Amino acid sequence: MDILIFDMDGVLLEAQGYHRALQRTVQLIGEYLSLSNIKLSQEQIHTFESIGISSEWHSSALCMTFLKIQLVSGVTAPTLDLRELFTLIQNQPLELPALERGINAVRLLCKNRGIDPKEVVSSLTDCENINQSLTMQWFQELVLGSEAYQSFYEKPAQFNVQSYLRMYDQPLLSSKNAERISNWVDRNQGGVAIMTNRPSSGPTGFSGSPEAELGRDLVQLSGIPIIGYGDISWLAESTQSDAGTLVKPHATHALAAIMSSLGLDNEISMKKAVTNALQWPQEISKKLHRGSITVFEDTAAGIISARNAVDGLRKAGIDVEFRAVGIAKDGTKKAALETLGAQVFPDINTALSSHEDF
Repeated sequence: MDILIFDMDGVLLEAQGYHRALQRTVQLIGEYLSLSNIKLSQEQIHTFESIGISSEWHSSALCMTFLKIQLVSGVTAPTLDLRELFTLIQNQPLELPALERGINAVRLLCKNRGIDPKEVVSSLTDCENINQSLTMQWFQELVLGSEAYQSFYEKPAQFNVQSYLRMYDQPLLSSKNAERISNWVDRNQGGVAIMTNRPSSGPTGFSGSPEAELGRDLVQLSGIPIIGYGDISWLAESTQSDAGTLVKPHATHALAAIMSSLGLDNEISMKKAVTNALQWPQEISKKLHRGSITVFEDTAAGIISARNAVDGLRKAGIDVEFRAVGIAKDGTKKAALETLGAQVFPDINTALSSHEDF
């Protein structure tokens, strides 16, 4: 069986909503810290993504932490010159969870500045806790809109805004190719899934934020399964582990997407993803054996996740081909993807036209 695994932001759609919400969140950070002219550029956003920091929960908190470090260090006019931080993050092993890489880099930065990391690191370690993190609260209200944020999180709105995702996200996948992807499963006995770090609703009964589903509907792939952050969070709760250790670049995320592409529901897919492949039912192994897995990604984490998943399958005696397809126009992101062996294309439609069986 031939399987296609798609990232969402930067691949299927242009995440203008997320990027604009991130930039506005950084402006709010500056205002909160009584700093003027604090702005995050589009180039800096691309750099965050190229070094494996693809979650805006992480990147916004890293910006706040960086500014706090400057203030504690006695810098009289703090700026958002992130080059030193970027270098320290880039030097961390890509196989580590993204948040762990960021925390390690911040601790090194504090060491370089001669300050105690305990004074500044809390805004980063708590960045995925809606009850503790200001940056997450601001960002989530912007992306969902004030009304949906108040309803979903049962927290008072701080602004009066419409959803940035609905206002600004733009599809990158053409309508024609969306139809071809939907038809490809039946025509070629192949599988398709979306693997994203976007928050998702998760399995029935799990109250995840449906941001991944909004993106899927925007690009007209409503029938395609998603393994998003909500699904991984459900798995983390079920296995008493940390969601950050299960999402890409960890192999579990890609394995769950592979299982869902076979038609298994998300709960079963995720349970299989944390089970040794040698213990899988024979029909699953037969479907995968001598097939191929192609991942379409704009950041390193997804490629590493899929590559590690394929390595695990091969160790279990399941012979599969692997192809990494990078989507990037920015030179920094393109170089990072090529370093991982990806064939890079400027957009998803061009990339799909290069796939022999599509």
